[in-house]
Formats: sequence, C-alpha cells, structure tokens
Amino acid sequence: MKTNKIIGWGLALFATIAGTSCGDMSEIYQKYLDQGEQIYIGIADSLTILPGNCRAEVRWKLDADPKLKDCVIKWGKGDSIVVPIEKAGEQWMKTIIPNLPEESLVFTAYTRDMYGNSSLKTEKSQTIYGSTYISNLGERKVSSIEALDDTNLIIKWNSMDNCVGVNLHYTNKRGEQVTYFVVADEMETTLHDAQLGSQISYTTLYRPVENSIDVFETLTPYTMTLPSGFVLDRSDWIATASSDATHKNDGGKAQVVLDNNFDTYWHSSWSPNEPLPHWVLVDMKKEYVITEVSIYKRKDNTDCKKVEIYLSADGESFNLVGTLEYQKTASPNGLTLALKDPLNAKFLKCVITESYREPFASLSEIKVSGRPAN
Repeated sequence: MKTNKIIGWGLALFATIAGTSCGDMSEIYQKYLDQGEQIYIGIADSLTILPGNCRAEVRWKLDADPKLKDCVIKWGKGDSIVVPIEKAGEQWMKTIIPNLPEESLVFTAYTRDMYGNSSLKTEKSQTIYGSTYISNLGERKVSSIEALDDTNLIIKWNSMDNCVGVNLHYTNKRGEQVTYFVVADEMETTLHDAQLGSQISYTTLYRPVENSIDVFETLTPYTMTLPSGFVLDRSDWIATASSDATHKNDGGKAQVVLDNNFDTYWHSSWSPNEPLPHWVLVDMKKEYVITEVSIYKRKDNTDCKKVEIYLSADGESFNLVGTLEYQKTASPNGLTLALKDPLNAKFLKCVITESYREPFASLSEIKVSGRPAN
C-alpha cells in the first residue's frame, strides 16, 4: 500500500475555529500541532483465520509498498508473532500459529515499515478446536449390514453432519487386514472380500468447519461383528400370524413381512382388539443353519417393544434363541439378533410380548441370515 501523509488537522482546525471563541483558539491550535504529521502505512488487508487442531493458519494481503518490513499478529493475553516481509510487491502472505488454546480467540494484525511506522490494526475472531472437541465426537452410525452372498457384503450408513468420512478396517478372506476409506456421501459400501463372521472396526473423521486446516478423528474405533451367513432367499417362504388387521385396512397379512418392502406391514387385529402376546410364524420350507435374525418395526412407528425369537426344526418344538427390545423411537427401525451358536431350523417364530401401545403390534420385515443345512 502507498504511504499516505494525513495533514488534515488544518481542515479540522478551521472547522473547529468557526464555532469557537477567540479565547479558546490557541488551546485548540496547540492540540493539533502536538499531534504532528501522522503517517499511515498499508494495513494487513483481508485478514482470514483458518482454524485447526490447537493451531490456525493466518492469511492476509499486502499492497506494493516497498517500505513494509514485517507484520505483527497478536492474540489472547499478549501472545504474538512477527512475520518478516521478505520481498516487496502486492502479495498474499500466510503463516501457521501452533500451540493455541482451545477457545474463541481474537486475532489482531498490523504491518510495520522500515521507519518504525505502524499501520491501522485489523481484527478477526475465530474458534480453535482441540481435545475437548475430539472427545465429544461420535461414530458414524451403521443402519444395516447384510451379506448377500460370499462376495457381496453391504454396509448401509446413516448421514452425519460435518463428517469427512470413515476409516474402515476389516479382515479379508486371506486373513489380511485391509483399510478402506468411506467418503462422507457414500451411503452404501460393498465389500467383496470380507471374511464373514469376523470383526470390523472404524473411526470417523470430521471437519468442524468447512475451512478447517485439520481433520479430526474419533479417539476409539467402533467395533462390529460381520454376519457369519448370507441373507437367505425368502421368495417361497410362507408367513402366518395369530391375527391381522386386514379387515380394517390397517395393515397387511403376515406374508408382507417377507416382501422386501418397508412400506408394507403386518398389524395385529383391532376392533376387536386381540390381546398380547402376538406372534408371526415363518415356514422357511427347508432347513437352514441360522446365524442371524433381523426384525424390522413398521416404518415410522413406535408400537413394538419386545420380541422373543424362537427356532424349530419340525414346527412343534421351539427353542428360544434370543430377545430383541426396541426403544420408543421410530429409528433405528430394525434390530438384529446374532446367534452365538448357529442352529439348524426350518421354522421361525417371532412372539411380540410387549408393546408401547398395548395391545397393538406391527412389523414390516423379517430377514434371516444363514446357509443351507448339509
């Protein structure tokens, strides 16, 4: 910036004298003389602060003033740095300031020239992030994991604000550890070589604001166990129920829990109301080795509270293999029971023992994972 010599006190003095008595004139005149000639050099223009992990990148613009020597940047309680201006000319400058506290700071910048003159100051406030921010980060949620076959394992993700992506770690079929980066807008990830039944872990990466110079990562990896079997083909299975509400157009028959459509649902009978418990029985037509059972509530509904899951080889003698309990929320819509010890079965029975809106109950889908029995 070119140097401007402001000798405007004369004009200011004239304006002041016009409305002042003669007795006060010498006092006012002396005030402006005492200020002397003031020189203002070019400021650190367009000051920008890019936050990071206990640090920040500071950027500013200089004009072509060849007499500029350095720029001073201050923050906090008297902390400052001096950045030399090594070449003359219009330019953008930047510097990284490390070891900043995790708080909102006001940064002040001004230039100095070789004669000791200082520019006007410019200020910018900015929040700095650090360990407290990191400790409050949560993992990106997985909505479902399904193995369609031996080479297609599908992970479905929920969206996450400020998420940059996920560092996913899994074991492939050769027993090797693999790392895969899942970008933030990837809602469905397909792994073609994952070892079924093994564990996966992942950390979630965040950028607190769009111009952050650092990416922040969750401290502790989130761990999940992959399905040990495939999602079984349900196309010829038959579902029946203790009752349904088809006569009131308030739900479908039990068969809709096998149609792969989350918009359709089975509903227990009402008017007359059937009391709890309610059950849905699935005939899988042949015997499978069952590894997981997933039960999905009716879409955007909170009725279902507790479901007991039974398996049977003959349709008469049933074994209780686990219980799923849902929160009184519409999401997550489905829960999965992973059997610690896979069990051979031809029949699956879901018994709804508790409801948040007794005595009503409804389900949208029942999915089973496993493999054909030998």
